[in-house]
Amino acid sequence: MRCRAAADLADGLRQTLLPQEGGGGGRRLLESCFACGVRIAFAILTLISFALLPAMAWGHPTTVCAAQAKVQPDGSFQLRVRFDVPAFALETPPADVDDDAMRVLLQGTDADLQRRLNEARDRFGQQLRVTGSGAATISPFSFPTAKEVVQAAVVDGNLRLPMMASVTLKGKLPAGSRTIAFRFPEALGTVILTVEFPYREPISEPVESGSESTRLRIPTQKEVDDLAASMGIRAGGNRSVGSSGISTPQPPPHQGSAADKEGESGVNRSVGSSGISTPQPPPHQGSAADKEGENGPHPRTSSPSGLLADSEGHGRDAHATPPGVSTPLPPPHQGSATDKEGESGGVTHIPWYRSFGSYVKLGFVHIIPAGLDHILFVLGLFLLSRKAKDLIKQITAFTIAHSLTLALSLFGVFQLPASVVEPLIALSIVFVAVENIFTTEMKSWRPYVVFGFGLMHGLGFAGILHDAQLPRGDYLSALIGFNAGVELGQLAVVAGAFLLVGWFRSHDKYRQLVTMPVSMAIALVAIFWTVQRIFF
Repeated sequence: MRCRAAADLADGLRQTLLPQEGGGGGRRLLESCFACGVRIAFAILTLISFALLPAMAWGHPTTVCAAQAKVQPDGSFQLRVRFDVPAFALETPPADVDDDAMRVLLQGTDADLQRRLNEARDRFGQQLRVTGSGAATISPFSFPTAKEVVQAAVVDGNLRLPMMASVTLKGKLPAGSRTIAFRFPEALGTVILTVEFPYREPISEPVESGSESTRLRIPTQKEVDDLAASMGIRAGGNRSVGSSGISTPQPPPHQGSAADKEGESGVNRSVGSSGISTPQPPPHQGSAADKEGENGPHPRTSSPSGLLADSEGHGRDAHATPPGVSTPLPPPHQGSATDKEGESGGVTHIPWYRSFGSYVKLGFVHIIPAGLDHILFVLGLFLLSRKAKDLIKQITAFTIAHSLTLALSLFGVFQLPASVVEPLIALSIVFVAVENIFTTEMKSWRPYVVFGFGLMHGLGFAGILHDAQLPRGDYLSALIGFNAGVELGQLAVVAGAFLLVGWFRSHDKYRQLVTMPVSMAIALVAIFWTVQRIFF
């Protein structure tokens, strides 16, 4: 490449310095120097791209952490958090984690993995903040063990990442707390939080990494009883509106619940995110894992799903805090100014524009910087479109298609597993990049092909909102906001491409200097992703 550039420069100098008809030698010299400079620059960029190919091609599908909290008037709560456990063990947000690092962690010794998970459990408990008038007291909680993580991550001998699992915690705010707010560990990244109060519709919002959620006002027991009466529910038959929008029976907050009474006879139950009660070991008797230390070695039994936390407590980690011993979190400054303001300034709902804006940002971040595969697909469309109308046709087809399947998937009309969608997305990038190499201009059928690929990308986008486990009442606003953010991200990619090389698109050397080398780099990365997502 450099030799050819040098030859062009010499030829340009020769033609400029020797007498020629019509003059214009200075202009030809500038054009030749410019062309040589562009070639050298793109040669260097291409070499850098190939050198950084392993780092660029990590191809880890973006995930989002989801949390559901059920809060009672007395300040007691249950919080279920679903997140990428290996990524958290590496203290890395899911969008930034490297798959190779997770493979090293999961394919190492059980003892090393268990040590990292124990550290992760302790860090999770220390960094989670639930506050009212002060910090909440969190009861002991279980964390997935090395055996359970490996069982869930390894499918037919292959690692399936990301490896999502749930941790369920119970706690209580200080007496007299009338508001509640959550701050999650920063390594979880953005967390989509859903909070439920008795008889009220769930409230959801994306909580950015390191930020505190909106401070919500906890209804008093009288408000709960009055609301129950207005719904025709007798006192003591407390019901809570679940994420499905259907009210489900729930024990009165100030009386011993049926679940508590079951616990006295040996079978405790807790209400999961689906509203269906699931068996749980009694909190004061200790699980099988706890009894191992008392009665000698005892074979460990995993939950049906293979994940301790997903079954909300089957088989406690032998290294967990002993049952019945509370582990209070250190209060942030014994109640900060924000806490005191919240006591009188908590809200009963989140303004739609704030929630909408959060979903727009979530969609944008899903493209820039987290969605490298979607970025490369859009760049592939840009590279072959030397005319603005051709690019508009392709972007429009892609937008309509992914918006359609995003909506259909979110509302449960049509869905495909990530193990199918992610390889197809990678193959779509390969197709577009290879077509750019062998085609000199956009064919009339290309927008239809792009539309088909957009359907696959929409199913990929939907995975984010599925992971969020949103209340159905928030589907529409989340869908519109997230999709708007995705579109803004795509437009930002196109705008950036225009700034870099758009002004050069009309030049005769554009295809040779830009389209070909960049498409080759994109194709190589996408081929790597395809193999990775199918076989690893």
